[in-house]
Amino acid sequence: MDKCKDGDRHQRSSQPAETRPEEGESSLRSQRVSSQRLHLELWSYSTGKSCSDNNHITGNQNAFSALANMFRLFSQTWEDPHHKDSDTGCCGDNDPIDICDIGNKVCSRGEIIKVKVLGTLALIDEGETDWKVIVINTEDPEAADFNDIDDVRQLKPGYLEATFDWFKRYKVPDGKPENQFAFNGEFKDRDFAIKTIKSTHEFWKALISKKTDAGELNCMNTSVSDSPFFCSAGDAETVVKSASAFGAEDPIPSSVDKWFYYEK
Repeated sequence: MDKCKDGDRHQRSSQPAETRPEEGESSLRSQRVSSQRLHLELWSYSTGKSCSDNNHITGNQNAFSALANMFRLFSQTWEDPHHKDSDTGCCGDNDPIDICDIGNKVCSRGEIIKVKVLGTLALIDEGETDWKVIVINTEDPEAADFNDIDDVRQLKPGYLEATFDWFKRYKVPDGKPENQFAFNGEFKDRDFAIKTIKSTHEFWKALISKKTDAGELNCMNTSVSDSPFFCSAGDAETVVKSASAFGAEDPIPSSVDKWFYYEK
């Protein structure tokens, strides 16, 4: 396994699900894989939206723009920073897999939903592999019409191109270069995306089992009973209560409202 240098990072917490995948299931708090779809539950961690046009990039990187109304992640996945991906040639970004929900329903932060996996984009973010999986909420009124990435091309023309363009340029306002992509920016299909999800689930299992270096990650959990990081609910409550109380919110800086224009 190729080793990569892991840069300075803020401490993150691994968020294991309450149940572990059984043999024959897809994992990640998952439902069974059929020939038509893969249902997966996921964590939602951002509901930001902003308007955009072809030449506009918002200064607020937490607002994913109108291209995808939700930006979330799959629990029980991990992009291993010590493993060089054979497809991208880069190591993982030390995060769960990110997903982009193309549906219309706006969910709450932290909400767990079921989705259909449609495809994936292999973003190379500052030299790290950062998969972006395209999905649709199974409760979306249009969900039945989408089963693979070609359905997105047909039913939402220009959508994938706009998504690619946003991920390519969204860090430019911070003075960073454009992002790169594996496969020349081609969106891979559902089967490829499912394979990627399963492989990163295996990395997560190694992480939560302490078979690989967790680095600064906090893998403490109350749900994976055979994990070395397992703790009781009482111990977890003690940790939570020992934390400092939240102070007053900092005001939102006016810089987040600044618009940037970037000539292609």
